[in-house]
Amino acid sequence: SRRLKWVSVLCINMGVARPKISEKSWIYFPEKEFPFYRVGFPMNFTSHVAPRGHSSMYIEISMKPGVSFSKKDLLNKTIKGLRTAGILKSSDKISLVQMLPIDYAYVVYDAKRSRAVNEIMRFLTKNKIISTGRYGGWKYSFMEEALLDGKKAAERLRMASPHG
Repeated sequence: SRRLKWVSVLCINMGVARPKISEKSWIYFPEKEFPFYRVGFPMNFTSHVAPRGHSSMYIEISMKPGVSFSKKDLLNKTIKGLRTAGILKSSDKISLVQMLPIDYAYVVYDAKRSRAVNEIMRFLTKNKIISTGRYGGWKYSFMEEALLDGKKAAERLRMASPHG
């Protein structure tokens, strides 16, 4: 397991006292000038995630695991980046900021991953342990795949049960 790598993410949930700050669902920012790589707008999915006259967004910032940072400095850089991107106006009032660190956000596919995962899976299988999902398989997966992985694990458990 020491050979497995991952990326952490800091998710900043932000409320802004201005309606409809964007028409988009989400936007990717691959440019180095931005401290974030994705900004999403939940209020465009449902009106129940922001009070009337407000907008909601999440900002995702990729981090190296275990690296410390100043929340204040990162928030200031994020707000500056959102203004540079044209999402925030200098007159906008930020009504809410919530920072949520996700320590194990994304699996890193490097040269050591496949061999390490295969070795771990052999050990788990030998010991009759079912490992499933994104972290159980140490893979990138989307929501639908995670649900299917769970269904397959339940089917394996049912087949292994004496009551089948």
